Amino acid sequence: MVEGPKYHRHAELLRRAMLRRRLRSVRAEASSGLERAQQLIGCTVREVFAVGKELFILFAVRWDETTRGGGLRLHFGHGGGYMVEHKPFEGSSQLQWGPKAEGGGHRRDRHSAMLEFGIQEDANEHAADVVHGSATHVTTQASVSLPDSGIYFYLWNELGSSYDTTLPDYVRASEARSVFDINAVETKFAFADCLSVFQASEELVVDLIMDQSRLPGVGNIIKCEGLFAARIFPLRRASELNDSEWTKLLRELREFSDLWYRHCQKSEDGQRMGCCHLMRIYGHHDCSTCSGPVSLVKEGTRQRITYFCPQCQPSGKAERSRLPHRKELLFTLPSCHCGVLPALLQVRAGNYSGFSDDRRAYLSCPKRRGSRYDDGGCGVSGSWDGCGFHVWLDDVAEIPSCACARPGLLRRVVGIQENGRYFVRCATRQCRSRIWLRLQLSTESAGSNARVACSTGSRWQRRLSFEPTRRLARTAG
Repeated sequence: MVEGPKYHRHAELLRRAMLRRRLRSVRAEASSGLERAQQLIGCTVREVFAVGKELFILFAVRWDETTRGGGLRLHFGHGGGYMVEHKPFEGSSQLQWGPKAEGGGHRRDRHSAMLEFGIQEDANEHAADVVHGSATHVTTQASVSLPDSGIYFYLWNELGSSYDTTLPDYVRASEARSVFDINAVETKFAFADCLSVFQASEELVVDLIMDQSRLPGVGNIIKCEGLFAARIFPLRRASELNDSEWTKLLRELREFSDLWYRHCQKSEDGQRMGCCHLMRIYGHHDCSTCSGPVSLVKEGTRQRITYFCPQCQPSGKAERSRLPHRKELLFTLPSCHCGVLPALLQVRAGNYSGFSDDRRAYLSCPKRRGSRYDDGGCGVSGSWDGCGFHVWLDDVAEIPSCACARPGLLRRVVGIQENGRYFVRCATRQCRSRIWLRLQLSTESAGSNARVACSTGSRWQRRLSFEPTRRLARTAG
């Protein structure tokens, strides 16, 4: 997931590679957002910087190389990204780097835009232009050690990513928000203004701290880690937090962001900037502090997932005890290679598998967290990699059918009540059948279970044949 710390490091790497290069050509898909980029051909890159979760590549105006004009705005979403390809010179091979280059994150075979830049002009003379006041951490431009023959800049727009041309007015408005950037240096961060604005809000804390107009750069991971470190229940109203609680929360958010950024600084190719080795609550199934179960909720106006520990981050309200349901089924699962109950998860269309596996359930090691999708992971080996266990659920267990006698749809509760419970409902909602599942560990090994059930691999295909029209409509939406 691309959040503020990654954006700032990407800006530094691109600044080093693109500053003082003249745009030669633009090739982009019709709906890519770069329809007006042709107007920038012939202009040179003047500044590259990030504010929150936006990265700007700004060009000088044609009639004055020292005056900044408009440029490009990049937002990487969950799976977008770029690749820089240096043109080969005599006796050399192509050099590619970036989160979508070989060894990095998943990418489609076809990019959606390609920009060609010329050689780097007057690099030493304009080295002072590298530093931008709104960027959190700045680096000096690296000396060019190899002959320079120009670069190609490739862009992918998938899973919420976008890029377009932007005007100077929008850039100035974004720069004005840089004092609230979660990665802003201590001397520039508007701490007092943040406190006054947040304490007057009636929004939920989970919604407020992810508002990019008020706290740029905070994403799901930083949000969860900051709330956990500050021991704050995520569904409290912002106005309910006192001065000390808000101060603690802001400091914890900034501390985790800075720690993540310092890890990103180790990357020289835009890859392996994940933070799975730093996460203490996000992606966990058991709390790293009290070892209790971690809750996963999807509440608030933004409806973004939030990991929290009910014991370490208490709501202050009495917890309701779970009552037995009328229809409960004991659901036996094989252990992972660690010998513990595996995590029951579901594939989402377009993320890591094809659309044909949308919502297909699978079992994974509960210790595994983080993702290699964006840029290849964190680049650090550890317990967060898990034991490598991965089995499709329909290969080891039979999901019960609903009252329509059709294969049911597995769902997980992401509300406060019954949090984390799994149930099966009618896939087409034609009946009101609901069967709750109680997961338990099988006494057999994972390997033997997988071998016994290998003949049932067609169950998923049978489920797909029941609802082709509904699945296509959901995928298109």
